[in-house]
Amino acid sequence: EYVDMVLNYLRLGSETRDLVFEKIDLDKVVKSNLRKFANHFFAKSIAIDYESGVYEVLSDEKWVSFVVGQILSNALK
Repeated sequence: EYVDMVLNYLRLGSETRDLVFEKIDLDKVVKSNLRKFANHFFAKSIAIDYESGVYEVLSDEKWVSFVVGQILSNALK
């Protein structure tokens, strides 16, 4: 996880950005990240109360996923 974070921060400063702006299903991104952190939440006996919805944003999917992952990671800490 930390290696991924460092690589993303390094990519922020590079002159060649690979941003691809498109409509993103935010629900899909959140669910994917919840699955990624599910074992951590389970280990800490933290229950997730997530209600699916139809939310679309115009952004880069990798960066939105990174931000959602950081929010969940920080919540676990």
